[in-house]
Amino acid sequence: MIIVTGKWKEIFAQLVPVVLTAAIPFVWIIAVQHHSALHARFTFRILSVAAAVAITFIVLNVKQAKKQQKSKKILKKAQ
Repeated sequence: MIIVTGKWKEIFAQLVPVVLTAAIPFVWIIAVQHHSALHARFTFRILSVAAAVAITFIVLNVKQAKKQQKSKKILKKAQ
């Protein structure tokens, strides 16, 4: 069991589902290697799931960071 506290707790909570979802295609390819080898023409497409998850995670984190910067600027102006 991993115990994470503070700011890292939020990051860890966001990262775990992303890593699990991105790992599914690789687990599938390793688990059914023969199937993946027989249908190599189209089994590579499953890797787009991992790419989509990674891109989505990056985009959402950038949006969240921009929101936080914006709210900090508003708070500084209010003071």
